[in-house]
Amino acid sequence: MRKRRRNEGLARSIALAAHGATGQKDKAGRPYKTHLFSVAADLVKQKASSPVIQAGWLHDVFEDTDLMPVDLYGCGIKQEVIDLILTLTRGDETYREYILRLASASKQVQQIKIADLTDHLTNGVVIPDSLKQRYYDALAILSGGGGRPVNVG
Repeated sequence: MRKRRRNEGLARSIALAAHGATGQKDKAGRPYKTHLFSVAADLVKQKASSPVIQAGWLHDVFEDTDLMPVDLYGCGIKQEVIDLILTLTRGDETYREYILRLASASKQVQQIKIADLTDHLTNGVVIPDSLKQRYYDALAILSGGGGRPVNVG
């Protein structure tokens, strides 16, 4: 029964992510769903927990859609998953402040953000060097090598 509920939560997360990303494209013109799939697949390879994988699918939902936490809760997404997504959502803060906040958050939050950044750096989309450096700096901080500053650019 427990596995069934976990699978239902994952199915809901995938459906919401796919719906939220409908029509969105990445910088290379590919469906944005591809990025969400890559982040979630990386988390599955790491044997992350179901809530972490669900949050991986939905990590951009509050920034890129009109959905609110109450909407996810109403669709059956557990509060634990919503809390991970809220922590991952960048607020009115600089990128440096955002990454430093995530560096002091839970290991699960860091795991999702690392998977997100890794996909952005390895998905074949050409990104400006300044953005690439910012992502590498963020990875260094989130991975515990926090001696390098994050470019605020």
